[in-house]
Amino acid sequence: MSVRNEKPSNKREKEPQDCAPGGRAPGEAAAEAAAELPGVRSTPGSGGGGAAGPPAVGVCSAGGSAGGELAAVEGAGVVAVAPGVVVPGLGIDKVRLTTVALPAGEKWQALGADPDLPFMKAMVKVVDGVVVSVWAHRIEGGWRMSVEVNPSRVLYPDGWGLCPLSRFPEAWEVVLAAVSELIDPGEDWSGEWQVRMVHLAVDFAGVDCNYVLRSLSAVRASYAKEKHLWFRCGPTAMAETLYVGNGRGKAKVYDKHAETEGAAPPGTLRYELAVGRAWLEKAGILASDDLSDEELVGAFFRERWAWTGFGSAIFAAPAAFALLHLPDLSKVQRLELFALFACEAHGQAPFPGCSEASLDRYQRFKRNNSVVPSASAFCVDSGAAVTRLDLDLGRQIGVES
Repeated sequence: MSVRNEKPSNKREKEPQDCAPGGRAPGEAAAEAAAELPGVRSTPGSGGGGAAGPPAVGVCSAGGSAGGELAAVEGAGVVAVAPGVVVPGLGIDKVRLTTVALPAGEKWQALGADPDLPFMKAMVKVVDGVVVSVWAHRIEGGWRMSVEVNPSRVLYPDGWGLCPLSRFPEAWEVVLAAVSELIDPGEDWSGEWQVRMVHLAVDFAGVDCNYVLRSLSAVRASYAKEKHLWFRCGPTAMAETLYVGNGRGKAKVYDKHAETEGAAPPGTLRYELAVGRAWLEKAGILASDDLSDEELVGAFFRERWAWTGFGSAIFAAPAAFALLHLPDLSKVQRLELFALFACEAHGQAPFPGCSEASLDRYQRFKRNNSVVPSASAFCVDSGAAVTRLDLDLGRQIGVES
């Protein structure tokens, strides 16, 4: 059940470069936010280059009214994107590949399909307990064959983990051996398989899933047409899944322990990116062999991670109160930014009287500096001042100020 379905306004924003590796990273626009919100510093090197790692932390001058928490506000949230760097633990959860080839009519008939129809579907056993979906579509001048499979189940039939990129060729060979009898290779078949859809994912360990999901519901990804936050049914109302996306692709973070009914360890949070053809083409992930290129896929994955904002610094008290002390902001800007954080921390709509222009400005500030309020930002005992999901360490970390 979706209890939060938001369609953020992007009327005043220009659509960004859509995920080409090495393209413009969200952090590069920090100068714009600094111009509109004087005194908010961006971190040098927070654009598309440089290595990813813990975000830089600013230094608050002696006697600052908010101390180290102000420094965290100014710099802790900026996330660096590192194209060409392998993402630890990155794997494949689902993939669809296609090829232009003739179907072997007798084999399809044996599975109950009618080769005279323009569309056929069959389920083929790969290993014990694992089947794959195979389709055949009649196209101009021939047929297109499609195979959809979760390669991790081919490698680990009873597991819940991911198929490492390096082991995808191994899993794919097993699948091909099972479905090849449905293909009539003929003389013209190239044997090439094109990627049409893939779910890339990574798991984080030791995460307070309910806290993180509730907090990250305040992210605003550019041109994400939809956003949903799902809760577990029952008296506890624990957050289980946060989803953002548009027609080209979707991303979600979810409690894997709850999703697997206890098979995954408690505190396991999965980030899963569902990629369609448009994103794949811009990223240069075209053929089956490309899926095992850890640098190519890793660069794309990092860029989309930055786009979602799921790596944003989560501000709890007293860091959230430091918003009232950001230097060089007008009194109105400080109060409005603080009020927006307070509303979002409790899942409420923006405060009454906030103009669309002001809302766009503060949402852009949050996105460019990768910061969101925690779900308990204004509780007295709200834990570490600033935390975030670290893509390289694979866990939730505290950001020291």
